[in-house]
Amino acid sequence: MGAIVGIVVGVTLAAFGFVTMRNPMHLNVLPLNPVAEGHYQRMVLDTPTRNGLRILGALVCLFGSSILTAGFGAALRLQSLTSISEGLWVLMGCLFIGAWVSGAVLSVWPYPKDRHSTGLRR
Repeated sequence: MGAIVGIVVGVTLAAFGFVTMRNPMHLNVLPLNPVAEGHYQRMVLDTPTRNGLRILGALVCLFGSSILTAGFGAALRLQSLTSISEGLWVLMGCLFIGAWVSGAVLSVWPYPKDRHSTGLRR
C-alpha cells in the first residue's frame, strides 16, 4: 500500500517539477485574475527570478523522481531501483549546493542589467 502511495506522489511531484522547470509561467495559481496574471508574467520575465524558479522545478522533479523510483523499488522488490533513488538524492544535493553557491556569488557580485556593459569606462 505504501509503495502505491509513493508511486502516485512521485509521479505527481515529478510531473509538476518538470512542467515548472520547462515553463515557470505554469506556476500561476490565479489564471482567472488578469491583474495577478500580468504581475506574475512581469515577475517571471525577469531573468534571475525565472532561473530561480527553474532550479526549484528541477529540485521538485528530482524529489518526485526519487520518491517514484523508491516506490517502484519497494513494489517490485528491486534493489537496483532503490540504489537509483539514492543516486537521485545525491544529484539533488549537488544541484542544491550548486544553486546555493551561485546564489551566494551573485549576491556578492550582482548580475549586470545591461548585457553589453563590461563595467569599464571608455
